[in-house]
Amino acid sequence: FKDNGQLISHSPISFNGSKKEPIFVSSNFKDEINRKRNEADNYSGHGSGILVLNTKKKSNIDNVIFNKMSSPPLQDGEGSLGAINFYQSDVDITGSKFLNNIRGDDYINIIRSNFLIDDCYFENTNSDSIDLDFSNGIIKNSVFNKSINDAIDFSGSKVNLINVQIDKAGDKGISIGEESQIVANDISITNSFIGIASKDNSLATLDKIVINNVEIGLAAYTKKNEYGPAKININDLSISNSKKNFVSAIGSEIYFNEKLIRNTNCNKDLSNCPFLSD
Repeated sequence: FKDNGQLISHSPISFNGSKKEPIFVSSNFKDEINRKRNEADNYSGHGSGILVLNTKKKSNIDNVIFNKMSSPPLQDGEGSLGAINFYQSDVDITGSKFLNNIRGDDYINIIRSNFLIDDCYFENTNSDSIDLDFSNGIIKNSVFNKSINDAIDFSGSKVNLINVQIDKAGDKGISIGEESQIVANDISITNSFIGIASKDNSLATLDKIVINNVEIGLAAYTKKNEYGPAKININDLSISNSKKNFVSAIGSEIYFNEKLIRNTNCNKDLSNCPFLSD
């Protein structure tokens, strides 16, 4: 991909590589990534990404390595926000790697779609690694390393997470919002700001969770007043090296082994929470 070039498809795409012979998809970007990310105008001179929309059949991405991809330039403030986008288009993504995206809010953005993400690896991603909006599916057996913002961000989605490892998320390892319902098992989150956050009338059901070296382990709160408080139910939790294991704002609830954790001294939206302002 070069010269802001991108692939836009109104039919499903099928990239079928193998472990021995993966498919490589990249832009022609050859500059220093972090410098380019910080430029005020970083929308010229190299390729963008992929947008699949309104398909009747499922797309398939198997054993593909994506490198140095980007969201396309916005037109009149509108456009796709991820480097790889599926809008009302079901997709299975397996055995693939997503590396070093240059610009955009997400590496993968899936909207109003059913999906499977299995055996995938994300590294050095600008903003969120995966952003799931009003979508249903499964993420399993996957690794997220060095997400500038969130590793996985949910809005209005129903998703199962199984065997997921997250390291060095700049904000949240897992962000659950806007009435999402997430079930997560066998999750490891290390060296991040917040381990798992549930907000805005979302429900997180968690089991076999390991969180290490974070500012806050689990947080439940209201971010958008039109939704209201959130809830977390968790069993089999190990938290170490955190400033605060639990932050539960007024109205929101965290249950650990069926025992309600006492609310911390924070407003509904955590705006006055001392643990987030240190």
